[in-house]
Amino acid sequence: MKKLAAFIDESGDPRYGEGASETLAFCCVLVDQERVREVEDEARKIRSDLGLSQFKSSAVKSEQRRKEILGAIATLDIKFLWLVVEKEKVFGEWRKYPKTFYKYTQKILHRGLYRLYTGLDVTIDKFGTEKYQASLKEYIEREAQMSLFDSQLTIGTAKEDVLVQVADFLCGTKRKLELKEFSNQQQIDDLLAEKALHTLRFPTDRPEINVDDLECKDDLEIAKHCLGSAEAYIESNNSNEETRAKRLLLEYLLFTAKYSDPSGYVLTVELQQWLRDNGFQFSEEEFRSQIVGSLRDEGVIIGSSRKGLKIPLSTSELLEYVNASSKRYITMIRRSKRALETLKARSFGEIDLLSDPEFSTLRKVLESVD
Repeated sequence: MKKLAAFIDESGDPRYGEGASETLAFCCVLVDQERVREVEDEARKIRSDLGLSQFKSSAVKSEQRRKEILGAIATLDIKFLWLVVEKEKVFGEWRKYPKTFYKYTQKILHRGLYRLYTGLDVTIDKFGTEKYQASLKEYIEREAQMSLFDSQLTIGTAKEDVLVQVADFLCGTKRKLELKEFSNQQQIDDLLAEKALHTLRFPTDRPEINVDDLECKDDLEIAKHCLGSAEAYIESNNSNEETRAKRLLLEYLLFTAKYSDPSGYVLTVELQQWLRDNGFQFSEEEFRSQIVGSLRDEGVIIGSSRKGLKIPLSTSELLEYVNASSKRYITMIRRSKRALETLKARSFGEIDLLSDPEFSTLRKVLESVD
């Protein structure tokens, strides 16, 4: 497969409230890496011939003028795909933290992109302060696992990059099309269709994990119970401010399981950052004991592995968690048993803690690991 370059811009905003957009859309323009400079020159010529200083969707008010520009863009040797975020379908506390929400939607786009293509050189338009841009770049590289796909990320600017401008124009057009703002929707759609490859939607019209579609009866029961235990906790503790950090964690895990990546795990550092964004600061040890451990003690099923945490949705995922936990604790029990046996031997039997009736239960546990 040929190596591609990708140029990304968004239309709309990640904010909620008065004046905020109903949707947030991203457009990713794809070009053969060997032809990038040639396509850029062609785009600049089109821009000049049309008398434009930039390809900027918000600057074009006339529908006829938009169709003229789209027709010219259609002559470029490019393809593009979309991510459309329907903000009102997003639940949880994202609306309070637009920059965190923006990062998360970028992760969704990039994960979808790298599943389709490897070896990408990606340029995204600037968003926020220099500090935020650096944190966004680090976040995307880590969460989308770019190194595994031999891909590189650059944060550019639409003012300087003509193909980011093309992404801006296409993205703004797509968002207007989604909102049915054109008098002739079909003509606009037809102009986009020739170069459009795929539309990603977030959240999807229905959860990606539909438990009723699971063919395995055991998986169906596990998914229903695990999702239900998390949802029941949130519902029963909704007015309890003391449980808010735990509810936030479950909302994030539920959102990932139901709408984003049903098979995916969420790294501890990502969850800790989510809690920090919501005003909670926990060390890793505190996070594991006071949040995750406490939820498990209260009957919520949270799976874990080296890949992170998740709500288990199948027999295999639940067994992966149980097996990993069992191996870890059995190893610890065996080491404790070995230590007590060594102590007994070195003291010629004078120190035999397990002979004390107080430790009868512990003695049974230690005997069971053999």
